[in-house]
Amino acid sequence: MLNCYLGKSLVLRRHDIPLISLMIAFIAALFLYLYIGHWQHYLFKYSLSSSETRAFINLIEKPEYMRDLLLARIARYPDDALAWRLLANCYLKLGDEARAAFAARKALNLGSSAMNSPLQYPD
Repeated sequence: MLNCYLGKSLVLRRHDIPLISLMIAFIAALFLYLYIGHWQHYLFKYSLSSSETRAFINLIEKPEYMRDLLLARIARYPDDALAWRLLANCYLKLGDEARAAFAARKALNLGSSAMNSPLQYPD
C-alpha cells in the first residue's frame, strides 16, 4: 500500500547503508555542535584561567617582563648559556641589537652547545 504512494519499494540495498550511516553521523555531529557550541571553548575554557598560562602569556606578550626574569636568572647563575641565549632573543624582539649581539656572544663563549640545544631547566 505504501508503494502506491511512493512509486517504488522501500527495500534497503547493500550500497545504501554507507550513505545512510554517513547522513546519520552528519546529522548527529551537527546536532551536537549546535547543542554544545564551539568545541575550542570547552577545551581551552579552564586552561586560560590558570596562573601558569597567564604567566606564559605575559612572557610572550611582554618581552620586557621576560628580559627582567632572564636578567635575574643571569645575576644568580652568570654561567647559564641558555639564559644568555634567551636574553639575546629577547633583546632582538625589543629591538636592541647591540645588547642582543653581546648576549649572543656571551652564550657562545659559555658553551656553543647551548645555542643548538633544546630548552632545559635544571631548577
